[in-house]
Formats: sequence, C-alpha cells, structure tokens
Amino acid sequence: KSLGIYSLSVNLAQMLWLLPQAVATIFLSYAGSGNSLQAIQQTNQLCRLTLSILAVVTIGLACTIHFLIPFLYGVEFVDSAFLFQLLVIGIVPFCLTTIISSYFGGNGLIKINLIGSFIGFVACFAFDLLLVPTMGNKGAAIATIISYTVSTVYSVLIYMNRTGSPLWSVIILKKEDIQMLKDKLNIKAFFQPKNTLS
Repeated sequence: KSLGIYSLSVNLAQMLWLLPQAVATIFLSYAGSGNSLQAIQQTNQLCRLTLSILAVVTIGLACTIHFLIPFLYGVEFVDSAFLFQLLVIGIVPFCLTTIISSYFGGNGLIKINLIGSFIGFVACFAFDLLLVPTMGNKGAAIATIISYTVSTVYSVLIYMNRTGSPLWSVIILKKEDIQMLKDKLNIKAFFQPKNTLS
C-alpha cells in the first residue's frame, strides 16, 4: 500500500517535467549550432521561462491536489497528495537541470551531465538507506528531493562557471520574457539571436 501511494505521487509529480523535457529536446539541436553567446542567451531565457511557468502550475496543483487525487483515484490514495507536495520541492528546480543538460549536450559536454546524474544517484541511494527504514515513503520522498536538489545545484554552478551567467539571469523572469510570450506564441521565438548577454 505504501509503495502504491508513493508511486502515484511520483508519477503525478514527474508529469510536471513534460514541459521542460519537450523544450530541452528541441533545444538540444540548437544549442551547438549557433555561436556561444547566442546559445547562452537562449539557455538563460529558456531556464527563466520554464522555471516560472512550472512554478505557477505547481502552486495551483499543490493547492488543489488534496481534492484532485480522491476524485481521480479514490480516497484510498489521498495520502499521495502530501507526498506530491513534498516531491515538487525538488522536481520544480530540477527543470533547470533539464534545460542546462541540453546546453551541455549540444556543446559536447556530456561528461558534465553524467557526473550530475551520478551525484544525484549516490545522494538518493544513500538517503534512501538512511530514511526509508524509519520514515517509509516520506523518507523516500525526502531522499528524492535531496537527490534532485544536489543535481540541480551541481548543474547550475557548473553552467554559471563555464558561461559567466549570474544566477539571477538563469532564474529571475524578465519583462522581455513575458513580452516575448505575448508577441510570439511560437517555439522558434526562443531561438532568435540577441546582441547582449542576458
């Protein structure tokens, strides 16, 4: 029963990755095709937009998940709601890793992605051993949060170091991002060249 409840919460939470994964898949082919400055600008903007959109969607789901799960799956799975709310703490920031991984992949830096994945795996495995025996599925959720957070911090720090991008340019939404969405509801708009580093 505990495993079933946890599996449902994980599956629901990971559905939030549909947007960043779709964007990352498209961006992978662009990341290595233009000049380095353009690729950095595109990565920064995609990170800002994806994180902002995902945060808004997640807040809405987190506030309604206690009603949605019993309605969709039955009251037997109501405990999945709390685990979902826990898991999104790590899942939302991890969307940055998804976008940044495409930047690294497009530039032939696969090793960085592999190291980040390995660090996340080790963290998850270690904290699962530590927390699951005493806390059950809540311990598994905490271990997952730690794993995603560690991977995200690693990816973002390496990206900032290699590109010279400040943290605010990766996570803080700008007016031009919002205006771009209003003006061009087309994925190609994300990949228009700019003259200055954002």
